[in-house]
Amino acid sequence: MPRSLAWFNHRLEHTIFPAIAALFPEIVSGPSVLRAHSVAILKYNASHPRTDVHVDDGVLAMTLALSPRANYSGGGTFFEHMGPDNLVEMEQGQCTFRPGSVRHGGNKVTAGERYILGGFLLISDRVEHVRRLNNQGRAARNQGDLSQARNPCSLHCHAVAASTPARLQPASTAARLQALVHVVAASNHTRLQA
Repeated sequence: MPRSLAWFNHRLEHTIFPAIAALFPEIVSGPSVLRAHSVAILKYNASHPRTDVHVDDGVLAMTLALSPRANYSGGGTFFEHMGPDNLVEMEQGQCTFRPGSVRHGGNKVTAGERYILGGFLLISDRVEHVRRLNNQGRAARNQGDLSQARNPCSLHCHAVAASTPARLQPASTAARLQALVHVVAASNHTRLQA
């Protein structure tokens, strides 16, 4: 796992975060402000063939294809605004980026196994980051875990972040959604090694 983590962190810093900053300049001031908040590897197969349409818990989100297309049939990602017949299919190492609020789902895998890496991204110099931390503290406090419920932000953090809310304007969102069909090769067919 250490090699996998090093590979992923390198790709975030040198490929993925710069691409996201270029696609969403109105909310991302540069690659260094992006944070991979929640990252998971998802497996689709006969017992878990798809995910329902949903939104992601982050200002921005990404999906990185880990499996070669030859390993499975079906699959792909459905984006509600693009219509039911427009799936985004990616080869291993390709990645899509989107606002977290874009409704999407994993299309049914009919044979084989499909692995993807899904990531929810935060922006360190935006209000969204403060809101997430406060929500985490509130949830811990509600569960009675006071050791995890301390306020994670100082007043200075709120004052700085409050002046730069993380919102995508409707006109720019439509243009950015077109970027979904443009996949970025995160590596030249580099496979994660265990």
